[in-house]
Amino acid sequence: MRYLVAPALVASTSRRSRVGPERPTLAAAYDLIVFPGHHEYVTGREYALVEAYRNLRGNLSFLSANNLFWRVVKHGNLMENTEQWRDLTAPRPR
Repeated sequence: MRYLVAPALVASTSRRSRVGPERPTLAAAYDLIVFPGHHEYVTGREYALVEAYRNLRGNLSFLSANNLFWRVVKHGNLMENTEQWRDLTAPRPR
């Protein structure tokens, strides 16, 4: 958690997904993305953005359980959980 005590670092917050493969300069601008809450339901786009950031050597910190758990599809103002991400991605080593 060296990010929390480094004196020269400045935190910024955003409710929008601004990091991804189409914007690598933004991915280079952020050292760490923190998911402070129960971020369980995510769209395919959001999942892809987080995965791309990680693949660009981005650091992720999850401070609660079940993050990125359900894939959701948005229908106007409603979200439908369709399946669990772990069932859609490559199996993890045990």
